Amino acid sequence: MSWEADGSDVYWSLTDPRVENNAILITEILVEQDYDPKAIAAILGNAMHEGTMNPWLWERGTPTYDEFMLHQGDFNDRGYGLFQYTNPNKYINPNNSSLPGYGPNFSDVAGLPEDGEAQTIFFYQTISSEWTDSQLGWYAADFQSVYGIDTQIFNITVPDFISANVTGSTDEDIIELLTGAFELCYERPSQQRAVDTYQMRVDDALYFYDIIKNISGRSKFNLMYYLKPWWKGRI
Repeated sequence: MSWEADGSDVYWSLTDPRVENNAILITEILVEQDYDPKAIAAILGNAMHEGTMNPWLWERGTPTYDEFMLHQGDFNDRGYGLFQYTNPNKYINPNNSSLPGYGPNFSDVAGLPEDGEAQTIFFYQTISSEWTDSQLGWYAADFQSVYGIDTQIFNITVPDFISANVTGSTDEDIIELLTGAFELCYERPSQQRAVDTYQMRVDDALYFYDIIKNISGRSKFNLMYYLKPWWKGRI
C-alpha cells in the first residue's frame, strides 16, 4: 500500500478511498509506537477535519517554493499537511529533511506522496512538546453552552492519551473523550470552529475506529526508507 497525495487544493471527502488508504498507513506507524487504536481513531477523526488525510494539502492554496521560502511570515496563519501545521515551517525545515519520505509539495516543485510518512513520524516525535491544556478555559464557555461539556474533562496527559488511559464505560465513550482532548490540547482550532466541528470529529473518529481497530504494525520487510535527497536537500 502506497501513500496517496494530491496537490490540487481539493479537500477530500470521508468516503474518498484515498482517505481510508492513508488512515491505514498512519495507523500502522502509530501502532508500532504503542498507540492504542482508540487514541489513533481520535487522531484520525481530528486529522480528517484538518488536512482531510491529504499530506500535500495547503490551507488557502499551494504556494511556489520561493513564495514560501522567501515570505514565510505570510504563512503564519496557514496550515500544511495531515495535521495542518501552522506555521508550516514547524514541519517544513531542514531539521526534518532526514525523515523517511520527507518531501513537502509546492506548486512548482513536486513533493513525495511519502511525505505523509515523514509527517506522521514528526507528529509522534513532537506530540509532547505541542500538547497543552493551558487553553481549555478559553473553550470552556462555548463547549458548556453548546454541548454541556466541562472542558476540564479533556485535561489528560500525553501518555494517558496514547494509551487511552481514561475513564469510560464503552469504547465509544473513551474515543469521544480522546477526540475532544486531541482537538483542544493538540490541534487547538479557533473557538467557533472547535465547537462547530467537535461532534463531526467524534463521529469521524468512531468511523475510523471500525476500520483500524484490528490493524497491526508494518512488517519490517515492508518498511520503506526514502534515502534519496528531496529537491537536492534544499529544505
